[in-house]
Amino acid sequence: MPERPLLILPHSAPLQRIPRKTMVISHLKLPRREEQGVLFGPRLTTMLDAFVADTPAGTSSENILVLETIGRPDNFRTAVAAVPGLKWLAEIDIDDIEVDARFFERPKIGPRFFKDRVFAFDARDSRDVVAALATNGGILDTDGYLLEGCTSDAIRAAIPHDYSDYAEEIVLAIDSEKNSPLPGRMYLSLSNRQALREVKTLFDAWERGGRLRHGAGAWGEIFSHLRAIRFWDVEDRVKDTGILDYWQKEVECKRGTASKVAFEIEFSYEENPANRRQRQQHVEGLAIAEGGAVIVSCDIPPIHFHATKIEVPVANIERVLGGDYSALFRDSGILFFRPSPQCAVASFPDGTPEDIPITQPPDASPVVAVLDGLPFSRHRLLDGFIIIDDPDDFAASYQPKEFNHGTAMLSLICRGELDANEGPITRQVYVRPILRPDEDSPLERRPERIPKDVFFEDLVEQAVRKMFTGGAGEPASAPTIKIINLSVADPDRMFHRFPGPTARLLDWLSYTYKVLFCVSAGNITDSIFLGMDAAEFAEITDGERVDAVLTAIYADRRNRRILTPSESINSITVGALHDDESTPVIIDGCIDILPSGVLPSPLSPHGHGFRSSVKPEILVPGGRQLFTHAGDGEYCIPRLPMRCGQKVAAAPVLAGERNRTIYTCGTSNATALATRGAAFIHDAVIEVLGEHRTEDADNSMAALIKALMVHGASWGEAAEVIEAAILTGRNGTEVKKEIARCLGYGRPDFRKSIECTATRATAIGYGAISKDQRHEFRLPLPPSLSALDCWRRLTITLAWLSPISVDNRKYRKAALTFEATEMATAIGGKRTEVDWHQVRNGTLQHEIIEGAAVVAFQENDCLVIAVQCREDAGPLDVDVPYGLAVSLEVKAEVGIDLYEEIQSLIEVSVREAVRAI
Repeated sequence: MPERPLLILPHSAPLQRIPRKTMVISHLKLPRREEQGVLFGPRLTTMLDAFVADTPAGTSSENILVLETIGRPDNFRTAVAAVPGLKWLAEIDIDDIEVDARFFERPKIGPRFFKDRVFAFDARDSRDVVAALATNGGILDTDGYLLEGCTSDAIRAAIPHDYSDYAEEIVLAIDSEKNSPLPGRMYLSLSNRQALREVKTLFDAWERGGRLRHGAGAWGEIFSHLRAIRFWDVEDRVKDTGILDYWQKEVECKRGTASKVAFEIEFSYEENPANRRQRQQHVEGLAIAEGGAVIVSCDIPPIHFHATKIEVPVANIERVLGGDYSALFRDSGILFFRPSPQCAVASFPDGTPEDIPITQPPDASPVVAVLDGLPFSRHRLLDGFIIIDDPDDFAASYQPKEFNHGTAMLSLICRGELDANEGPITRQVYVRPILRPDEDSPLERRPERIPKDVFFEDLVEQAVRKMFTGGAGEPASAPTIKIINLSVADPDRMFHRFPGPTARLLDWLSYTYKVLFCVSAGNITDSIFLGMDAAEFAEITDGERVDAVLTAIYADRRNRRILTPSESINSITVGALHDDESTPVIIDGCIDILPSGVLPSPLSPHGHGFRSSVKPEILVPGGRQLFTHAGDGEYCIPRLPMRCGQKVAAAPVLAGERNRTIYTCGTSNATALATRGAAFIHDAVIEVLGEHRTEDADNSMAALIKALMVHGASWGEAAEVIEAAILTGRNGTEVKKEIARCLGYGRPDFRKSIECTATRATAIGYGAISKDQRHEFRLPLPPSLSALDCWRRLTITLAWLSPISVDNRKYRKAALTFEATEMATAIGGKRTEVDWHQVRNGTLQHEIIEGAAVVAFQENDCLVIAVQCREDAGPLDVDVPYGLAVSLEVKAEVGIDLYEEIQSLIEVSVREAVRAI
């Protein structure tokens, strides 16, 4: 145990949640009823005429009805319930809809509006200009919102003479805000023809200004915000799923052959099992009629995932890419076409033999599980560290040279970066292979991938269920697991709008079994366009290189989003830093294009996550990836083996070898190191809890580990580098959000999270909280800090595992929060780093408060951290496990033993609480 271990915060008995008062006032300009009638009345008539009805061939009598709105009416479920034959499917929030003449929002011009929008303006300049605009009629209303019809000339005329030189910048700032994208929503439902006729009847009544029948009033708000109404079509089924790029690659590779193309079909989810089977049989029949075949199907009701995997002749796919859609691709019961997830990892080159001493392996029960390729368990660095559970006999498919990815990941988890000379992990690691060598690959050393004849989701669900509940008469295979490493991602599927099936599965498994997934954000291996050749690049400074690379990557951020399943809200998503412990040997033609160890790797994708949550949450060193100039200003990853990155155990080349190593890079590596950190955090927490003999924390352990993994994270100097390179001139909130897109919460310091110092005290709390409850934790304020003129930092991290509602746009059932404003005032500081709104969007709230204002404490003063639970997606009828970490620190030179003071005060408060019982 460290000299100064973690402290434990007792919490109060459950109290009633204190609702946070919010007022949302919409200034959205909506079309008149007549305008909506002209646009959508004829459209609904056309849709009724075109409705697909039952045929002897078995064509579905239900179509997926799509309604798109500007603004976000919240009562679509009520609207659906009022129409017989209409079945709820989903609602999905849409951002960045362009304004037009029908819909626009009047912007608010607050006192600080121009501060970050007009060059050289400070807060006072902004207030003066806004005050002048407010006093001139026809520009702003009494609440500061721009009046409809306000012209640029009117704004120019109202600008004070002292600011006339800035008139164009002022007008441009207002125009830019007027044209800000609008939020919207997409509503999906299954509709038969009778239901659509009833929707048309309701619309006609609403357009005439009549009162809608009892129970159908919710449709009025839907119609007033309606932007589009249509049937789900082929474009919807392929958009942003990655399938078009996948099909194109398959056609280019297989054109003119008898080969087939495999892919997945996801159905709109039916609650009735018989209906699901009927729909599946119908679609599979269409595939067979086209000369295709059925590979496997998947049905996981808790996450509303029902799909089949088929293969059809390559010629059929070529016709689809040309716009010729057969009955299979037009079927109304299909929600998405998706690539068959490969999660493929390329084979590694030969490693280098080294002298490696034998280490005594651990014998403690595992808390870490790894879902990956099969590792070379006899390697000297891994022998005795691994428990392999291979019920599918994936080992039979491996040749010795092919134990690649799993070996590297287990090496990092068990031994860390080998160049760092760190100690081994203290427990064995449970391994369940989910990758195996690609049987179709002609290479001598085949890449590893998810087998073609299974669903990734099925494989993961079965593996995790076996760990915790067993099956087929066998007991649970690894019931002590708290952390599951998933260092694989699907390169064909970027996150888009709503969590995909694999992410939903991880979220459901995480809450069900109270386990934390550490998930790789994925690798972006596309080339980077820098617009200069190698000679020109060599002539510029390191700072200019950093600016050029950051600018190029940020400009392409839409194509560099996190890969599925890293959008999972309960998981910790890990990105990679361009950093490692190696002394790189750079061969001719290779370039370190990003000479900085504090910035994200060029391989690491960008956030955000679902509902603009912070994703990836943390960035961990993933190795320095070198590039080579491919011509025309493009830089790509070289195919030659590198002697840079992170040194790990490697597969054998010759019989009997157990000592090869190799250098690798990527977010997979970063995730493995994050999992290693999580394992040490687990051990530290268990030791502290055992010392204090506290109440059982088993159900909250995963959430507590999650909180402590992020607790030591911060942006550091990387934030300034990114802001200077790509965010100059943006307003403060936008800057914070875009830095979070690149850095998440920053680089974690796992040791700092679990070890205290004389000037830094960290305390933890945990529990299970119910809807509308409040748990209060009290951190005593040390008297020696009262009225002291010094810098101090307060860090609070709250993490939880939320149940999910897969057919609700909010998805997350439980929203836990704490309020930091009063605590910032109490310690004389201000919130820094990630915006306080954004930190509340996921399942982890990480707040850093810093300052040096002199504040006085009274005796027995405490910081009260009130953890509150609110229903979000609902219904929330179960307890929610959570973990909390709180740190207070000052600089070492201050010379006070802050830790000892807080420790003593906590012990006093506990004794007094016990006496009061």
